Amino acid sequence: MKLLRENMEAKRKEAIEQIEKKKNKAIEDLVQQHETKYKQIKDYYAEITGINMDLINSLKIELNETRVMDQQTHKKKMRQYEKNQQVEGPLNEANNEVEQLKKIYDKHIIVK
Repeated sequence: MKLLRENMEAKRKEAIEQIEKKKNKAIEDLVQQHETKYKQIKDYYAEITGINMDLINSLKIELNETRVMDQQTHKKKMRQYEKNQQVEGPLNEANNEVEQLKKIYDKHIIVK
């Protein structure tokens, strides 16, 4: 009876050991799969972040270039406005003089 118990106890311990080995192997496999999936997700988001950062940097550069072009265009516009003012001043004076001469001429013609 004692031998039978020892024999049964040994089989039980062996069965428990095999179950624990299977359990530990399953846990190890799950951890491995988790690490693999986690690395894939991490790489995916790192790639997206990298692409977005590149896009942001290129848009910043483009924005700076656009600002520089806008400033240059504004400066050209201001120079052209100043040139127009320089031309308009004498033109307005000449137009005023012409109007005055027309009035004088009209008065002169009417008087005669």
